[in-house]
Amino acid sequence: MFGYTNGQIGRWFTQVSGRLDPVSRGWAIVMGGNVGRMALSFVASVLVARALGPAAFGVYAVLGATIAT
Repeated sequence: MFGYTNGQIGRWFTQVSGRLDPVSRGWAIVMGGNVGRMALSFVASVLVARALGPAAFGVYAVLGATIAT
């Protein structure tokens, strides 16, 4: 990742995680999970849009928005 070896990244993570208090560590884990969830949701919506086409995806989006509210 960006020219670093796995050992360097692991040492850096160990140093940083040792300095974080439990609340900060929990916040980082939750934020990482939320970012990952949003990224996967975006990729899934792109794949669904490409599979359905514009008209069918429009119907899908309207139904999804209606169900969500």
